[in-house]
Amino acid sequence: MSNAYVKELEVTEFHGIKRFKKPLKLRGFNVIIGRNGAGKSTVLEALYMIR
Repeated sequence: MSNAYVKELEVTEFHGIKRFKKPLKLRGFNVIIGRNGAGKSTVLEALYMIR
């Protein structure tokens, strides 16, 4: 059985994000940190929508 991983996330015009494109290395335990209003929850919501 193989594991699937998200390699890159690209978000365009979603909530307060105009454009976001970053390579990701999501494996095991991950932490997303940033200032209030930086878009942490928005990125998590976008990841949730593609599952």
